[in-house]
Amino acid sequence: MAGSNVWSFLFFFMVCCLAVDSQFAMTEVVVTTLMDEFPHLIKKYIRRKELVVLIVVCLAFAIGIPTIFEGGMYWFQLMDWYTAIVSVIIVALFEVIAVCYIYGAGRLSRNVKEMMGELPNIFFRVCWWVISPTLCVFIFISNCASYEVVTYGDYVYPSWAEILGWIVASLSIVWIPVGMVHAFLTAEGNVAKRFMDTLTPKVAKIENDNTVGKDNIAMEGEVTKTENGQVEMGNHESEKVESNGF
Repeated sequence: MAGSNVWSFLFFFMVCCLAVDSQFAMTEVVVTTLMDEFPHLIKKYIRRKELVVLIVVCLAFAIGIPTIFEGGMYWFQLMDWYTAIVSVIIVALFEVIAVCYIYGAGRLSRNVKEMMGELPNIFFRVCWWVISPTLCVFIFISNCASYEVVTYGDYVYPSWAEILGWIVASLSIVWIPVGMVHAFLTAEGNVAKRFMDTLTPKVAKIENDNTVGKDNIAMEGEVTKTENGQVEMGNHESEKVESNGF
């Protein structure tokens, strides 16, 4: 093939760019979750977002070290088998149900209109209502019907490895029922009211709660003072507008 070296370089360069882009997205998800869930602890002990990113990256690097050893491919196959095949489709199925039917595809369309000025194309709304849930259910059923124990070539993993794989898969799945139970137990009223409350989006309550905006303004102001050594009043005004608009 003419120019095979060039095409080979371009292909692996594309793969490297794709890998780096994926790592940026996954790292940002973990960092943002930690900073949103534990803002006061991070502000007190770590102070800077860069240090949070460094800690997350170092932990991820340490977890990935076993995959570069002699038996690393077996560990990689075990993790990939139960995360890419099992947990991802289950998480995706519940995400589709939560967004399209509990939060509501109609409400999501109105959110897009608030940001973009117009409703999303009918194709996307049909995907949210029908196509995506149908495909997720079909893939989930087909995976359950065609499930096989993990293998790598001719090597069949022992029973303890299969149990370990299911434990790894459950680490991302178990939080779905845990979140359901937590929402149900923290709701008020009788059983029926609690159940309906867990299926009702709380967006309207958040939008009307001015204390959320005030807390955000105070926290952001303190962070600005810590990083820059001074508080700029102009930044506070813009944050106040954004918080009230939330």
